[in-house]
Amino acid sequence: MSHETSAQMIEKDLLPNDLHKPGASGWFLTNASFISAKPDGSAQGVQLHGMKPTPRALSCATFNVRRVPVLRELKFSCMLRGTRLGQKLKISAYGFLGKHVVFQRIEEILLQNHNQLSFVTTYVLPSTAREFGLRIDNLSAQPAFITEPALILGEEAKVYGTDNVHGINHFVTPNPSATKVISATYKACARALTEGEEGTITFPIPGPYRNQVPLTFEIETKPKSAFIDYSIQRRDDQANWTAAVRVKPPYKGVVVTWKSLVLISGATDVTLPEATLPETKLSAPSEQAQWLAATKCVQSDSPDIIAKASDLAAQSNDLETYVRKVIEFTSTNQGTGEKYYSLDAQTALERGGSCTSRANLAAALLRAQGIPARTVAHLPAWHQGPLFEHWLVEYWHSGVGWIWVEPTLNRFLPAPNELVILAVSNPDDEDLADDPIHLRYIAPGAAYLSGCELSSELEMARIIQRVIGPNTAIEEAVINGTPAEMNALFEAANKNFSSIAAQYRTRVQSNERMQALLSAAQNGSATKLRSLLSDCV
Repeated sequence: MSHETSAQMIEKDLLPNDLHKPGASGWFLTNASFISAKPDGSAQGVQLHGMKPTPRALSCATFNVRRVPVLRELKFSCMLRGTRLGQKLKISAYGFLGKHVVFQRIEEILLQNHNQLSFVTTYVLPSTAREFGLRIDNLSAQPAFITEPALILGEEAKVYGTDNVHGINHFVTPNPSATKVISATYKACARALTEGEEGTITFPIPGPYRNQVPLTFEIETKPKSAFIDYSIQRRDDQANWTAAVRVKPPYKGVVVTWKSLVLISGATDVTLPEATLPETKLSAPSEQAQWLAATKCVQSDSPDIIAKASDLAAQSNDLETYVRKVIEFTSTNQGTGEKYYSLDAQTALERGGSCTSRANLAAALLRAQGIPARTVAHLPAWHQGPLFEHWLVEYWHSGVGWIWVEPTLNRFLPAPNELVILAVSNPDDEDLADDPIHLRYIAPGAAYLSGCELSSELEMARIIQRVIGPNTAIEEAVINGTPAEMNALFEAANKNFSSIAAQYRTRVQSNERMQALLSAAQNGSATKLRSLLSDCV
């Protein structure tokens, strides 16, 4: 994935336009040929040969862009021309994560004889995409021509959903100050190592943290007969909550799903006081000092990381500017691009990596300059489809407190009402980051209990869950009210959560309560939602 600053990205043409070098240029032709018009013989476009299309006989042109920027406008344009009235072309765009399709849009274009048709469309790929592919098929037996193709990279875009049939992105202008209700869903699949054995799946779950308070929490299992019981617990660090679900999976395994409605307040204006890096190194409060230590996945004492941190610090002595330079670097760093087997900071510096890798690297670069920093696992509501989790970083800004930054997409102070927090990593969790993937769904290098963990009696069941991580956070409602009404709503929500957490469940819950609260939230009234919450306690 490639991430650049807005100034670098706008109006940049990503298309491999060296068309006279098929394959090497990124273009691949099937029953098609390049057409040339320039004196040097270089191609200006593609001719799709005339043939009756069948599954085994296609006339198409394809190109791929690797390390594609995500959550940015990708404007594709070209000129199309047919040779007979009524010809059709099919233009298919895909975003890939490995072999998995995470974005798709297919459009059919009707051509008009010899008249040139200008085709323009805009795509936005989700944050999970690592590669972009576009294919143009001739759906007729007559030749067709594609000229002047371009793929222009534009400004940052907000993606809040997708048409499940056509893969079309929907764009909205977010309101960072709004109070919202977001529905979060999280799944895991497991089977017993020995048939008939019981085991436990421990999930990180939303708890009252900063801007959020969960309104509901429910567990589902498929099959229902695999469920034994579950409990909600607050961890010893007092910041994180978990749900421990005991199951007795059948031979093929069990799918366990938790669902939660989460109330989240919007952003407030934050003025960050100026501070130099030397001042920062001397001002970390004792409670935050633990997030200065080097750990197994945040190796802030690595000579390579110290050297990179010093290089970035040399460019600015100001705390905020340094933090911005860190996330700009982590969002663009690809290292050698070699395959990586761990998500730790050192590997991320050397080889690039995932959003987890980039969060660990950002935390390490901040700690190397004496800035307390920690990684935060969450589900983003701005993401258009399922994923496993996403990661951001909190750093300590003296005089204000913990400040969020997004080290994968280079976003400073992302809006809190765009995400549901699952786990705030502590140093002990980071030192337990080497659990094997069959126990936790995440490669080594992610902090302990930042994702679900399986007990030793269980292992992942890929037969049921073919794509790891079908987890979502979806904005359901915006809540309105006076400041007093909002305060009363959050007070009721906190009491309600205490009631939820205190219960030990021996049966799977129905979703009637969730539906009732969701209906009240969609009404938009803080007072009505508070009244229903008070009745539930």
